Amino acid sequence: MISYIIGKITYVGKNYIILESHSIGYLIYVANNSYYLSNEIAKVFIYKNININNKNKLYEEMYGFRFLEEKELFIKLLAIPGIGPKTANGILINNIEILNQLLVEKNIEGLCELENINEKIAKTLIDNIKITQKDNGIETQIYNDLIEALKTLGYDSNQISVIKNNINFFKKNKNTDLSNLISLAIKEIMKSNNKIIEKNGYFKTH
Repeated sequence: MISYIIGKITYVGKNYIILESHSIGYLIYVANNSYYLSNEIAKVFIYKNININNKNKLYEEMYGFRFLEEKELFIKLLAIPGIGPKTANGILINNIEILNQLLVEKNIEGLCELENINEKIAKTLIDNIKITQKDNGIETQIYNDLIEALKTLGYDSNQISVIKNNINFFKKNKNTDLSNLISLAIKEIMKSNNKIIEKNGYFKTH
C-alpha cells in the first residue's frame, strides 16, 4: 500500500493535482488546492479508493493530503455510514485544527459555519468522531480574535482563507500573542499573494 508519493506537481486544478514521479503522472484529488504550486517538489500522502462505475467495472481514485493529519481524519470520515470520499474531501477543505477543536467542544453551530457542513453532517461528525483535547492544540479564542482583526483591517474572505486554511500557521504560532500573530498573518497573506502573482506570470519574486 502506498503511504505517500514525492514528486513534481505539474498541474494544479480546482480539486485535483497532477504529480509526476519517476516519469508517471498521478491524478490526485485534493481538498484544498491552495496547498500546492505548479513545478514545486512535494510530498503527498495518498489514499486509494476503489469504486464501481455504472458498467460494474472497478476503477481507482487517488486522494492526496499535504499533511498526515488530513489523511488520518479522512479515513475516520470514511468510516462514518453515509460519508463517501467526495463528501469527506469536501469537509477537509476546512482547517482541520479548527474542525477538531469544534468537535472537541461538540459545537454544532460552529461546525455549520464551516464549508460543506450542514446541521445533519455536524451532528453525524460529533456522534461518530472522537477527538480529545490532547489531540488538538489550537486556542479557539485567539483564532477568532485574529480573524476578526483581519476583517477589521480590511482583508477580504479570500485573503483571510490563506490563514484559515493554513494548518501549520497556528501550530507554529500557537503561543504567540495576538498583536504579533496579526503581523505574522499579514506576512503570510502577502507571501501567498506574491506566489499567485508569480504563478500567473505578472512578475517573479526573489
